[in-house]
Amino acid sequence: MPDTQITAEGSVRRSEELLTSSVDEETILLSLEKNNFYGMNEVGTRIWELLESPIAVAELCRQLQEEFAVSEEQCREHVLQFLNSLAEDGLVEAAS
Repeated sequence: MPDTQITAEGSVRRSEELLTSSVDEETILLSLEKNNFYGMNEVGTRIWELLESPIAVAELCRQLQEEFAVSEEQCREHVLQFLNSLAEDGLVEAAS
């Protein structure tokens, strides 16, 4: 469980100790620590690609808004839900 929740004002990065693979248009993650795997759809895959380096949540949302037809508010809400869900499973973490 993360110490800090990911917020719209913060930055985020991938956690270490993950194996990833692409299958069709999806990304599959394997957590070595938890011995679990996770599948991501097209949007989740794009978010994961953008997390290759630590990134501000605001910048992440800005890029997604350019690529997908989504409002700023809807993007921010969904991205934060998604990122915090990943953080709960130890896949991403707040970056400083």
